[in-house]
Amino acid sequence: MDANLKKVLLNVVYYSLIAVMVAFEVFFMITLANASMAVWEKVCYYILSGALVGVVVYDIVCTCLHRQKYIAGFILYVVTLCLVILSLIVMALNSANGRLLIDISERFFRIILFSYLINALAVLIYCTGEKLIVHVTNRAKK
Repeated sequence: MDANLKKVLLNVVYYSLIAVMVAFEVFFMITLANASMAVWEKVCYYILSGALVGVVVYDIVCTCLHRQKYIAGFILYVVTLCLVILSLIVMALNSANGRLLIDISERFFRIILFSYLINALAVLIYCTGEKLIVHVTNRAKK
C-alpha cells in the first residue's frame, strides 16, 4: 500500500473512531440520566465524560497542527486515572460486604462499561492521531 492510501486509511479510522465515541457518549449520557445513582456520582461521571470529550477535541486540534500531542496524552492519562478511581469509589460505596447488591448491579455495570468504553475509544483516538502525525512526519523527511 503506498503512502497516500495509508494516510487516507488513517484519516478514515481516526474520524470514524471520533464518530463512534460521540455516539457512545450520547448513549452514556442517556443511560446516566436514568441511572439510580447518587447525584454526586452522576455529576462526577458527567464531568469526567465532558473532560474526555474536551481531551478528544484538544487532541484533534493537536493532530491537525502536528504538535503538542504529549499534552493531550498527559491530560488523557489523568482523566483515565480519575475515571478508574471514581469507579472504584462508586463500587465500594454501593457494595455490602464486598459484593454489589443484585438490584443495582446491572445499571452499575452498564455505567462502568460505557465509561470505560468511551475512555478506551479516547485512547485509541489518541494513538491513531499519533500514528497519523508520525506517518506525515516520516513522509516529509523523505
